[in-house]
Amino acid sequence: MKWRKYIRITYKAVKMIIPNVEIYATGGVVEDRLTVKSDIDLLIVLPHTPTFNEAIELRSRILEEAEKLGLPLYAPIELHIIGKKELKKYMKKGKVLPVNKV
Repeated sequence: MKWRKYIRITYKAVKMIIPNVEIYATGGVVEDRLTVKSDIDLLIVLPHTPTFNEAIELRSRILEEAEKLGLPLYAPIELHIIGKKELKKYMKKGKVLPVNKV
């Protein structure tokens, strides 16, 4: 799997849509348990907790931009668009690393 390439493309797309956002990886990618069937969990952390509609809109825009940058439709990217408060919950559940450390 070309997961590092998929992360780089998605990172660029996120920064084009929301320049000042924090981006973290979590799950199998950072816990060294990535398999062929794994998805790539990325946390897109906004300064505020997004509404459901805002999260859907951002996810759509990010994935459309990532596709333009070369992300294949079959890439197993899972975007979690959350606020700072939710980030703390993810950190308690498991390992969370800034994307540039993956």
